[in-house]
Amino acid sequence: MLLCLRFSLTNQHRPLGGSVGQRQLTIEENIQTVTSIITQPHYSSTLYMADDYVATDYVEEGDVAMPKILVDKSTTPITLNIFELDTFGKTKRIDCVFDAMITGIAPLTVTSNGSIQQG
Repeated sequence: MLLCLRFSLTNQHRPLGGSVGQRQLTIEENIQTVTSIITQPHYSSTLYMADDYVATDYVEEGDVAMPKILVDKSTTPITLNIFELDTFGKTKRIDCVFDAMITGIAPLTVTSNGSIQQG
């Protein structure tokens, strides 16, 4: 079973619990065991025009967080540790919008006649 889900702090359908940079991933779909999670944080560059520069094609880059997500499947619910890494080796917990591809095993049951069924 493969799920492709988008999570965000502002998404009313999939709210994330926890605190800043340490979010809890609650999966409501019928999955017994999560086997893998691939996360892709959304990244957008904040480019702006310098006010005091005369050339029309001059663009300066602003400070943009580059999120890194570490998944901890040993906790219940699963914890996502979201960090911004900077060039000086410091880390800061941040929140971001991200996509998650979750692969898991659906619950299986054995019927009275020995058949295995998803359920």
